[in-house]
Amino acid sequence: MAEYEQIKLVVDTPQFKLNKEHYDKVIAAKAERKLMYEAVLEPNNGDAYYLKPGWVIRLEQRHESVQINDWLWYTPDLKEHGSYANSFLVEGSYLRLYTRVWSSQNPDNPNGGMRPMATMVADEAPEDFGPGRKNGYNPHWWYYHCSPEWHYAGVPEEGVGVNACHKNFYQAALRLPAVAAIEDLEMRRDLANTIACTPNFQTFQPMKYMHDEEGQHRWDLRPCTPVPQGAGVEFYSEIEQYALITECPHGDQTAPVGKVPLWPTYISVWDTGIKPLDPPQWGDWRGHLEGEIERGEKDISPRTPDSYK
Repeated sequence: MAEYEQIKLVVDTPQFKLNKEHYDKVIAAKAERKLMYEAVLEPNNGDAYYLKPGWVIRLEQRHESVQINDWLWYTPDLKEHGSYANSFLVEGSYLRLYTRVWSSQNPDNPNGGMRPMATMVADEAPEDFGPGRKNGYNPHWWYYHCSPEWHYAGVPEEGVGVNACHKNFYQAALRLPAVAAIEDLEMRRDLANTIACTPNFQTFQPMKYMHDEEGQHRWDLRPCTPVPQGAGVEFYSEIEQYALITECPHGDQTAPVGKVPLWPTYISVWDTGIKPLDPPQWGDWRGHLEGEIERGEKDISPRTPDSYK
């Protein structure tokens, strides 16, 4: 009997199969794009960049030293965000040309469930960036971001003002109109922090997954090497959304936080004029589950401490 391969059973389905021809068309028509706006993301900051379906966001390196950036994706209503877990399952842990950012489950969208939010259509990091891809080091990868707590512990001499991508995502989240519209200050701050807690991916940060002597899975992060002036990454937007981007305080990873040079990165947003593909179709799982709850087949009574007696 053939071995059962659960992941292959999922990723080879029509819902997840990559239509490479569509994205090759987007890439080939680069000269025909229309510039919508440009921006500069300064060190120790985070910002949110609005995107319509069919637009491309480009981030460029224009300095001798590389600046690492972290990315999040949120719909304007905040009901969907780029999901590390869903993207990791379908695409893998490293971002490369044609890698898609898959959304969190949102049964309120017209098609229900997860869908592609953005697709990488340019990866201009050299093959020998850092220790090089041939040595297993990849420049763009899913995981998480640096936190104030990590830095308070690792570089306590920098004090409470030390920057972190978490702080920058918090700042970027406060710039989202749906967050800014919340009148209650504490609720607004709490939601910004919740958004900043979302797992994300990095670009231009050499990393290799390693196993220690106990078999634990950990990162091996190495200094960035210079890239050609103007080298960048591009993502094609599948839906209306915001890309939240931070300036990582690790800079090019050649020195500790607070002691490494930081550089601005350059953002441009372009309209390709190419309509995104229709998203996958899914069944109404929440409607089915709510029916079970309404019929009393599933118990959702509150679990207070006394409920276990």
